Amino acid sequence: MSLDNFKKQTITWDMINQAFEQPIQIMEGDVNARTILLKITDNGSVLDLTGYSVKLTYQYMYKSQSGFIMLTPNDISKGEFTLIIPTEMTVSGLIKSNLILLNEDKEQVIVSKNLTFISDDSTVTDLAQEVNNKIDDFTKLLLENMPQVMRSELNDLHAQTESNTSNIELKANSSDMTSLQSAMNSLQNKVEAFGITPENLVTIKSLLDAIANNATDSEVAELINSVNVLTSNISLMSGGDYSPKANKTDLESLQHTVNNQSATISTKANQTDLDNLQATVDKQGVAISTKAEQSELSTTNKNVTTAQETAKQAESEAKNAMAKATEAQANSLPLNGNAVSASKLETARKLGVNLQSSAQQNFDGSSDVTNIGVSGVLPIANGGTSTSDGVINTIAYANSADGTDGFTTVYPNLNLLNNTIITQENLTPKNWTPGVGSSLSVGSNNGIKVVNNGGAIGSQGGFSYGPTINVKAGDQITVSCCIRNIGTVDIKDFALSMAFYGTSNSYPAKGKLEITHDGKKHFFSFTTIVPSGATTARPRWFDVATVVNEKHIFEVEGMKVEPGSIATPYMPSASEVTVEDYPKYVGFSNSIKPNKKSSDYNWLPMGLVSIDRATGLLKPPVMGIDYAQAHPVGSVVTNTSSSSSGYSTGTWENIGEAVIGSTTIYYWQRTA
Repeated sequence: MSLDNFKKQTITWDMINQAFEQPIQIMEGDVNARTILLKITDNGSVLDLTGYSVKLTYQYMYKSQSGFIMLTPNDISKGEFTLIIPTEMTVSGLIKSNLILLNEDKEQVIVSKNLTFISDDSTVTDLAQEVNNKIDDFTKLLLENMPQVMRSELNDLHAQTESNTSNIELKANSSDMTSLQSAMNSLQNKVEAFGITPENLVTIKSLLDAIANNATDSEVAELINSVNVLTSNISLMSGGDYSPKANKTDLESLQHTVNNQSATISTKANQTDLDNLQATVDKQGVAISTKAEQSELSTTNKNVTTAQETAKQAESEAKNAMAKATEAQANSLPLNGNAVSASKLETARKLGVNLQSSAQQNFDGSSDVTNIGVSGVLPIANGGTSTSDGVINTIAYANSADGTDGFTTVYPNLNLLNNTIITQENLTPKNWTPGVGSSLSVGSNNGIKVVNNGGAIGSQGGFSYGPTINVKAGDQITVSCCIRNIGTVDIKDFALSMAFYGTSNSYPAKGKLEITHDGKKHFFSFTTIVPSGATTARPRWFDVATVVNEKHIFEVEGMKVEPGSIATPYMPSASEVTVEDYPKYVGFSNSIKPNKKSSDYNWLPMGLVSIDRATGLLKPPVMGIDYAQAHPVGSVVTNTSSSSSGYSTGTWENIGEAVIGSTTIYYWQRTA
């Protein structure tokens, strides 16, 4: 009958901030007696924790005892681990512990809230515990010191004996056989039947009976001394040459050691059995010898082949060197160095630059090279645009008429997150969940103020978005925010993360972000690709502890998740956005200048142009002025059409074309 279910208790660690309210009861004197099945889940969902490990750290509340235990994976694909309570945790007292989930590849450490154990006193005496420990030590000594070759030989002997049962006559009375069988059955699981006498077996049994019968200290001490003598004998035996042989003398010696009850067992193995055993050994020896010879022959053949190839290569290289030396001598030129007599190439060569290529070309004077590529950008001082893509006409957006307030060259996407304008009403765990050791409150600029009290190194404070958002595999997702460190120490490991859920879970992150305690805003963004199988996701903002119990205070605002690889300015979600949230002014510039500022643009109220809310793009012009496309007279645009510039307003002229790869590009200039 198995006690697996009898001694097993199941606990669940659901989500990172779960509290374990009920203490776990254990008893003084337990030995491998209580088992805990740990199930790690995420909001009730099964987690695949392949690549993760779990350990339990513990500390007695009123004693100096502490340590840690690695949990055994039970079904890691379902997040299940097994903890067998060790003897060290059965000392009576109150024990405080924590579960630690680790992933070395991701450099991730997750610490649970406190888990309490209560170890109660029992009637098991210190003396009984000492005896138990002695027995444990004795058992470990047997298992650890038995030479492996002895195990193998005993297994072979056992198999040979089984196969020749019909040829071995055991002469013993029924009483002797019953006694022998009983002794062997008791001995089988403890010492693997390699030489322990029944006297020794009686010593072990007496030791156990003494514990049960409350023997005196002197009696137990005498029995313990007997065990020590037995242990010493086992050590001597394990270090010697114990090589059982299937002859009559050895079998009789083994019989004498096992049986002290005056019964005689004579093992009679006929000569035929011994000859068969010897023949088997000889055959195996011949096979091993043959394999060794074959291996040596194969190695020799490989060495000969390698030597032949090396010789051929050396011969070829020598011939080439001699030819080059002869040629150099004839031409009066050194083998390695510059030409010493020629002032020009005998045959003039042409060099040409291909403005549409960036590939480098080699020139050795043997032929023309007319497709040399170019790199970099042509400066404005040399007649270029100083831009790598040739863009002259640009559009920008702002909230003020001079373009200084909220200046951006990218139109903002809508937010995929709701409740990002923080109020006391929406700052709830349902919307924004604090991390371990962190508390959340309403910060400045509609943000979240975080007070993180730290914890052990690797503890993840901060917060996460409460609900999940729908995602599509293969799409790009960008997470961004602004952070101000208003505490007294630098933050060394801030991280932006996305947790993806579906048929398989993944947790990509951008970590090791440093935030100095200067009170200034620091902008961070992180782009990742939705993995295959993911259907929902949750963004997270982690403050990972790098110093034990170091307090951090910071504010996070402008929390945003959006599609694409570019972090655009903060915007509310589609359900919360208003007209006032959009940029108020649009700016146009056709100047040739890199890194344009707001002063390089001509600004117009957004009312003179219209924006498609679905795409964020500008709609066709109004008031008869080509504001929407920002192409005044003299502007140059490119497309793949030979018949039209693509714009409905203005007069355009085709001023040239170019072939890039397999595509023809046409250049159009506005003349009116």
